[in-house]
Amino acid sequence: MVRDVFLGTKGADLTKLKKAIDHGGDYRDLQQLVFHDIDDPKIRRQLLEHFKKEGAAVAGGRMKVLSDIDDTFYVNFKDNRYPKKTIYPGVKAFYTELDKGGAAEEEASGDLMFLPARPYDRGGLSEHHTHEMLKNAGVHDATVLSGDIPHLINHELRAD
Repeated sequence: MVRDVFLGTKGADLTKLKKAIDHGGDYRDLQQLVFHDIDDPKIRRQLLEHFKKEGAAVAGGRMKVLSDIDDTFYVNFKDNRYPKKTIYPGVKAFYTELDKGGAAEEEASGDLMFLPARPYDRGGLSEHHTHEMLKNAGVHDATVLSGDIPHLINHELRAD
């Protein structure tokens, strides 16, 4: 049924549906649904092909803003210029403007996505912690995509 809902939704409506799932405020997002909850590779492939096809048809200059968190959004490991957990000056305003993508419409926002190095856990504890940190920092409606433990081994695997 999940597959049928997605495959029956097209264009801008599909974008809205995916965004609504991502903005639930916890780990139960589109990534969780497609890559963890749906365990049939054939259905997953159908969904991903549909997303790609429909995304290309409605792109119109829209984009996702991807960001790391540590030492990109706030000070954490390498930067000694500010106290740890200090949000970099101007970064929230910068992300807000990137998120709008030059559009004035309200629905154009909400495309901010964080890619922390923290690994995925089935209970969503890592993503919950990240969502709470972002909300406390004034960043709402952001998607958090967790990684996995094997990709923490080196920078090349992490980038992959």
